[in-house]
Amino acid sequence: MDSISYVAKTVIAITLVWCIAENMLPDKRYKKYSSFIYGIVIISVFFSISVKSFDNIDKSASKNLVEIYEDKLEMIMKDKFNDSTINIELTDDYKIKSIKCRDEKTYQKIMGYLNG
Repeated sequence: MDSISYVAKTVIAITLVWCIAENMLPDKRYKKYSSFIYGIVIISVFFSISVKSFDNIDKSASKNLVEIYEDKLEMIMKDKFNDSTINIELTDDYKIKSIKCRDEKTYQKIMGYLNG
């Protein structure tokens, strides 16, 4: 919703500037050139917004996958080591960032399992 507001404000501002610039043209024969430039600017605004929104969607999807893998790995470790306090955090490239649990012996078992 925020990007729609940004696009609307940008298009309105560009249109106002274009109208002022077009009225300042010395001849009406330049109107087709100014309209062409206006069209290119508007298309580039929409293109840049769409690229930004696709980038945000990609980051959001990646973040969701990391959370899914974290949950799945936690569930596997909780079942394997019979400890419901295990909490695993992954980095954005799916590497283990931290492992936390209440019992130190369980933590040592997990580290031995992962390293061995």
